[in-house]
Amino acid sequence: MTRVASPLRDRELLEMLAEEPELLAIADAIAVTAPGAPYSARRRHRFASPTLVAAAAVVAAAVALALLWPFAASSPSVLDNALAAIGSGPVAHVVVENNLGSSLLDVRTGKQTPASGRCSLWWDARYGLFAESSFLGTQEASFFVQETTRYGPQAEQDDFVLQYRNALRAHKYRVVGSGTYQGAPVYWLRGQPLLSGVTDEIAISKATYKPLLFRHLHDGRPIPGSSERILSISTSDTGPLGLHQHGYRFPFGQAVGYSNGHVEYQPMTLAQAQAISPSLLIPRVVAGQRLTVVARSPYTSGLSALQPLPGVLLYYGPLYNSGLPNDRQPGYSGGSWVQIAEFPSENAVTRGLRGHFRSDGRAVVDGLANQAHPQFGGSTSPQLGSPILTAHTATLTAHGRYFLINAATRAEAIAAAREIAR
Repeated sequence: MTRVASPLRDRELLEMLAEEPELLAIADAIAVTAPGAPYSARRRHRFASPTLVAAAAVVAAAVALALLWPFAASSPSVLDNALAAIGSGPVAHVVVENNLGSSLLDVRTGKQTPASGRCSLWWDARYGLFAESSFLGTQEASFFVQETTRYGPQAEQDDFVLQYRNALRAHKYRVVGSGTYQGAPVYWLRGQPLLSGVTDEIAISKATYKPLLFRHLHDGRPIPGSSERILSISTSDTGPLGLHQHGYRFPFGQAVGYSNGHVEYQPMTLAQAQAISPSLLIPRVVAGQRLTVVARSPYTSGLSALQPLPGVLLYYGPLYNSGLPNDRQPGYSGGSWVQIAEFPSENAVTRGLRGHFRSDGRAVVDGLANQAHPQFGGSTSPQLGSPILTAHTATLTAHGRYFLINAATRAEAIAAAREIAR
């Protein structure tokens, strides 16, 4: 009698299914109920090994079922374990390492060294969100948001803190695969896509079920600058005083409107911009692009964020016209453009981001990339369903003035920073 080997004794197949207990059980059931193959066994010279044929059938059936499985090849227990790993306290505390991919730029030599920031966030549905941020060890803004409003440089982290636990509880994530992150075996979770085509992706440890990485995807690809490394996550019964004392407000705001998904600015003449005191640099050409739009700075401060901050917004590149007469707006198109917010003196923006506006003559590249609206530092907010602008940034202090640069490419952001610093 010819003995037909079970496909579940195939070592490679077992390794493939080892991390997916549901698929392993399915494969085992298929193997047990599959008929023997004595005919194939007798004709080995014309057919593949029955073990490999059966193994292929098992894998094909398991994969086909996985595509229909509501949690994409993973049991809801993965999500339940991830929820249990956080804890059940009313206050969620998350510490993230952000600004991943940013660097310190020596504007004289062009040499870059890696940089990153850190943000501690506490969320309590009874009160709101409290955040403390720093960049390269320099303390930056601390603020409280009573509602679930998401804005400013912590927008990505807010998404994670506000949504993660509730999404796990409601099984709104699905497990899309396994892999490794920084050498650790992980499950990849993915959220439901938004209207803009943006979705969340999270790597959770297979050992602890705690999240290690959070990032946004657009059309299935990671958005540059959106990754946040999760250093710790836990829950407790109480949070810091800032979570209960509502005097902490984000230090600045942005007075903007939208037209066709792009930012609508308040134009100025060059003469008006040159009349601002203290005087501004206002370069006419940056990174090979000519100055095409001069507008008022969109940044504001004050208790209600309604007080305009002195400064200008300078755009270098192709224009956009909505069809209205004399309408000249930044186009953010053509694959090459630069935008600069220039401030004549220290203000709420530079103090709130003091770690990014350095006093040592170096610029920070991509320290704010894809964190908020285009005039701030990258992409439009995914929640608005607006087009994604994968902008790059640079911030620096030079000639006694402060510059926040956005550019279509990292190379243009670096070139703009070096040219301004000369």
